[in-house]
Amino acid sequence: MVRRLAFTSAFALVLSVFASVAFAQPQCTFASGRTTCVETTTTTITRERTFNQQCQVGNSGRQGTQEVMVTEEATETTTTTTVFKGRSDNIESGPTTTTQTSEFVETSKTEGQCKNNPGSQR
Repeated sequence: MVRRLAFTSAFALVLSVFASVAFAQPQCTFASGRTTCVETTTTTITRERTFNQQCQVGNSGRQGTQEVMVTEEATETTTTTTVFKGRSDNIESGPTTTTQTSEFVETSKTEGQCKNNPGSQR
């Protein structure tokens, strides 16, 4: 489930992206005089966004602001296919590469303390 975040405040956006990669050995099969090798790698992409949003200071009714940090993850899968003649290293076709990336999904959200805006009455 993807949660969409809507904020009425101005964004003070700080974006950082991290990635972790899992490598796989090519899986090869032989049929009809050809060797087909498929290699798949999966990468997890993590990004963090930090911004300010409006909030209510305690039960006072005064408007304030708080810093919010959201962490999101997506998965990127890359598949590379190469076809060889017979059982040799002579390439018949490829390598052909396809990449699919999932949508980012929120994995954590941290809201800082709501701080009073100077001069704010209501």
